[in-house]
Amino acid sequence: MALVINDRVKETSTTTGTGTLNLSGAVTGFETFVAGVGDGNTTYYAIVNRDADEWEVGLGTVTDASTDTLARTTVITSSNSDSATDFSAGTKDVFVTLPASKAVFEDASSDVTLPNDLILGSDSSVLKFGADSDTTLTHTDGTGLTLNSTNKLLFRDTGLYINSSTDGQLDIVADTEIQIAATTIDINGAIAMDGAITGATNITLSGELDAATLDISGDADIDGTLEADAITINGATLAETVTDLVGGMVSSNTETGITVTYQDADNTLDFALGAAQTTITSLLATDIKIGEDDQTKIDFETADEIHFYANNTEQVYLGDNIFGPQLDSDVDLGATGVRWKDAFVDSITVTGEVDGASLDISGDADIDGTLEADAITVDGTALATFIRDTVGTNMVSSNTETGISVTYDTTNDNLDFAIAAAQTTITSLLATDIKIGEDDETKIDFETADEIHFYAANVEQVYVGDNIFGPQSDSDVDLGSTGVRWKDAFVDTITTTGNATVGGDLTVTGDDITMGTNTDTAILVADGTNYNPVVPSGDVGLTNAGVFSIASGVIVNADVNASAAIADSKLATISTANKVDIGALDIDGATDIGEALADADLFIVDNGAGGTERKMAASRIITYVDANSSAATVGKAIAMAIVFG
Repeated sequence: MALVINDRVKETSTTTGTGTLNLSGAVTGFETFVAGVGDGNTTYYAIVNRDADEWEVGLGTVTDASTDTLARTTVITSSNSDSATDFSAGTKDVFVTLPASKAVFEDASSDVTLPNDLILGSDSSVLKFGADSDTTLTHTDGTGLTLNSTNKLLFRDTGLYINSSTDGQLDIVADTEIQIAATTIDINGAIAMDGAITGATNITLSGELDAATLDISGDADIDGTLEADAITINGATLAETVTDLVGGMVSSNTETGITVTYQDADNTLDFALGAAQTTITSLLATDIKIGEDDQTKIDFETADEIHFYANNTEQVYLGDNIFGPQLDSDVDLGATGVRWKDAFVDSITVTGEVDGASLDISGDADIDGTLEADAITVDGTALATFIRDTVGTNMVSSNTETGISVTYDTTNDNLDFAIAAAQTTITSLLATDIKIGEDDETKIDFETADEIHFYAANVEQVYVGDNIFGPQSDSDVDLGSTGVRWKDAFVDTITTTGNATVGGDLTVTGDDITMGTNTDTAILVADGTNYNPVVPSGDVGLTNAGVFSIASGVIVNADVNASAAIADSKLATISTANKVDIGALDIDGATDIGEALADADLFIVDNGAGGTERKMAASRIITYVDANSSAATVGKAIAMAIVFG
C-alpha cells in the first residue's frame, strides 16, 4: 500500500450514508481512481454532493473490483463538523485533492516547516547543505548516515567537534576537556599516551599492566591473580611442572563412564565420556537438551514443558494437561529456536618482563612475557605441594560434585573420576546417533537425521519428524487405551479407514456431514441398529431444498379430525354454484343493521326459480311496488309493504 496523489482523477458516485463509496466511472476528461491511484493504494480525496450542501475531505483507500470503491479511511474536514458526512441522495463528485493541512510550503522567510516527520524513502537518500551543497549527509541502507569527506559535526563553537581527518581515524576534539561519564569504559585496543599522568597518589589497575620488562629481585606478593605468558620453576616451565604433577594423578586412576588420558608428548589431559552410558539413571536440569544435534533434539527449555525439535524447527511440546501443536494447523508442540548465550571470561596478559627489587601487588598481575623464578610459593607453600593439596586434598577430597565424583588417592597422587548415576547438571546431550533409555530395547533413538524414534520392547513404536508425530507401522500403535484415554485432542482433520466409536455426544460445528453413501433427497432413518440414508417414497415427497410435498388425492375426509378448524385466511372464495346451502346461513345470529333502510342497501335475490343469485339495491323494491300499484296488483304491493315494513 502506498500514498499516491495524481492529477485529473475524478469520478461520480450515487452512494448515500457514511460508508464506502461505490464509484460510477470517470468524468469526461478525467481518469478513474483505479487508473490514477492504483488498487490498494491510498490517496487524499474530496467528495461534493451536487444536490445538497454536503462535502468531505479525507484519506481513502482504492479497491479494484467489479464496482470500484473508495473506502473513507480518515476524515480530515467535512460539512459535518469534520466527522464523516452522512450523504443524502444525489450525484457526488469524487476527486483527488491535496488538503491544505497536508501541504508543505515556503513561508515569507523562505523557511519550510513540517508538522511531523520528514521521511526520505530512498535507501540512498542524501541531505545537502549550503548554497553549493558542499556538506552532505548520506543514508546507507542497513548501515547508517555518512557525513562527507572531512567535514565536522560541531558543538557550541568551532573548538568542539567530531570528524575524521584521515581514513581509519575518528577525531574527538575539545579546546579544554573531554569528559566521559560512565560506570564502565571498555577499551579493547591499546592506549597511547603522549602526556603524563599527574595528580595521582596511588595507581590502581583493575586491568592490565603493560611494560617492556619487570625485574623483581626479591619476593613478589600477589594478592590477586597472576597471569603470564610463561612461568618457569627452577628452569622448568610451569606448564611442564603442572602437567607432570596432574598427569601422574590421572595416569593410574579408575574412571567409570569417563576416560582420562595424560598425553605426555604434548602435556595435555584428554577427557572422553563413554559413548554407551550404563550408570546414568537421571538427567534433570533447567533447560536441558537431548538429541543428535541442535537441529534434532528434545529441549526442556521452559518450566513444566518439554519441547521437541526436528529439522531445526520446534515441532511439538508437552505441557500441563496438553499435548498439542505449537502453531495452528502446523505441528504439535512447537516453538521458535532457542540458543545458548555466550559466556565471557576475563583474562590478564603480560607481553614482556617485569624487573624490580621487589614487587608487591595487592591486585591482579597480568604478565605478557615469561615469569622466571627459582621457586614459586603460594602463601609459604611450595608450588608443587600447593598444587597437589589444592587439586587433591582441597579441590577433590572436600569438594561437592554434581553429576560426577572425583576422589584423590594420596598414596599415588591419582585423581579418580566417576559419573554419578543421577545427573542434574547436564543441560545438553548432542551426538550423532545418540540413544537414551534403559537398554537397547527400551530407548529414545536419534538414529535418523531430523527424526526422533521411540522404542519399547525392542520395537520402534512411534517417531517425531518434520511436521509429523506418528506410529512407525501402519495400524500397529494405539493412541491411548480403553482404560487410559487422552484428555482432549485438537487436530485439523481426522481420517480413519475403520469405524469410529463415540461414547458421548457428537457435536458438528460445520454445516455438512459427508457419508460414503450420499443419495440426493435422502434422510437418515434408524433401523434399530444404524442410521441409513433413505429417500422418502409413497404419498410424501422431499426436495434437496427441504420442501415436503403430499400427493394429490391422498388426504380424504376420514383423515381430517372432526375438531379440526381451518382458518379463514386459508379458505379461498367459493365460486361454484350450490356449494353453500341456504340452511347454512345463520340470519338470526347476524348483527342488526341498526338504522333505517336506504336506497343503496343491498339484498340477495334468486333471479328466477333456479336462476343465478344476484344483488339488488333497496331502491328496486320501490320501483317494483310502484309498477304493481294497479288494482289488479294492489294486493301484491300491500304484501310486499308488509314484508319490508
